[in-house]
This record gives sequence, C-alpha cells and structure tokens, in this order.
Amino acid sequence: MNWVRARQKMIIPETKLLDQVELQFYLHDNVIVDPKVDFDYWDNNLEDFEEVTNEAQMFLRGVKKK
Repeated sequence: MNWVRARQKMIIPETKLLDQVELQFYLHDNVIVDPKVDFDYWDNNLEDFEEVTNEAQMFLRGVKKK
C-alpha cells in the first residue's frame, strides 16, 4: 500500500504522468538497498542503470521475473 500512496504523490498534476525523477529517488531510497548506491555510482555504471531501475519497478508491482 505504501507504493500506491507514494505513486500518487509522484503524479504531475498538469500531465497526470508519473514524475520519472521522483520515481528514481523513491526507488533508490526504498527499493535498491543492497548494495546501497547513490546517483554518483550510476555515473560510472550507466549501462546497468535502466536494468536495475526496471527490476526495482517490477518488484514494486509484484511482477515476477521470467
């Protein structure tokens, strides 16, 4: 339920779309915890950023990896 509330707070009122920057901060604060990394880490590991954040989003949605 926390994800549902958090997601509602990330909606941009004018567009009704999810704010992607806020989403990334949420994922890094609440989901990507082991190993805990900051955004400076991704400067040197950008090729993995999208994969890791997509996995974190799937985890929040309860989607199982195939």
